[in-house]
Amino acid sequence: MKKRIYILLCSLFAFLLPVIGFGQEPSKGELGIVSAPLANVHEEPVSKSRLETQVLMGDEVLILERRDNRYRVTIPSQENREGWVQQAAVHIPKDNGRSYLKASRQWIVITTLKADAMILDKTGDHKVSLYAGTRLPVLQTTDKRLKVQFPDNSVAIIDAAEVMPVKSADPLINDTKREEIAKTARQFLNVRHLAGGISAQGIDVNGLIYITYRIHGIALSTDRASFKGKAGRVSKKELEPGDILVFYG
Repeated sequence: MKKRIYILLCSLFAFLLPVIGFGQEPSKGELGIVSAPLANVHEEPVSKSRLETQVLMGDEVLILERRDNRYRVTIPSQENREGWVQQAAVHIPKDNGRSYLKASRQWIVITTLKADAMILDKTGDHKVSLYAGTRLPVLQTTDKRLKVQFPDNSVAIIDAAEVMPVKSADPLINDTKREEIAKTARQFLNVRHLAGGISAQGIDVNGLIYITYRIHGIALSTDRASFKGKAGRVSKKELEPGDILVFYG
């Protein structure tokens, strides 16, 4: 795949309206791993404050402060964006995440908008929804199903047709085709707009770009200024599927 950071998003034919952080060392704070399928990150430690962004199950966060039932966190996979998240949504591993987050494990990513996972635990089998872009380690593989591990060490079964192996972030190895990026983005047509959202429950433009590329192993931020700063200008005749169109103003 060409290295230019695709002034990217799918000529998505009208502006439809974008990892776990392997290799990103925490600079400060206690490491936590999101254990809820989707966690809201707010500007202030109250639920009615502005939604900054969201984080998916399996993502790392660094805990900077505790207040009542919330943590102030920074999110390495979103270029250290900060905000407040419910404590119940974050699992704090005793070994600082070394065993769970090992890059040498087999990792998969959810590719469909929402996938059902069947959790197997002492309380009996029950379903939970996982969202596009969620990355989880695989414990066992069959032709049609995968057994995956959640951050709290519970085990779940998911449909193999709804996932693919996590791709390398190295552009020299990543073999994603531009048309695949556009196809992934089209899944989000008709998903309602939610400022700060990154999932099928609601999504905004930045979240669409972030999740679309994340699924294909390409790390972009949910912060517009960040990915615009890395983009390059191309002419109309050079536009290709997967390019992001940024309109002046």
